[in-house]
Amino acid sequence: MIVISSYLPEIMNLSDRILVCRQGRIVEEFAPDEATEEKIMYAAVH
Repeated sequence: MIVISSYLPEIMNLSDRILVCRQGRIVEEFAPDEATEEKIMYAAVH
């Protein structure tokens, strides 16, 4: 199942892995236990 959301707590609680996309490309991948809101947001904008 693919979940697309901008609500980070939801993503972090539901996911087996978190992919950050920017301009249609995957720019970062995280396991939920290594992801923080700060890391996800940094990947999303840089």
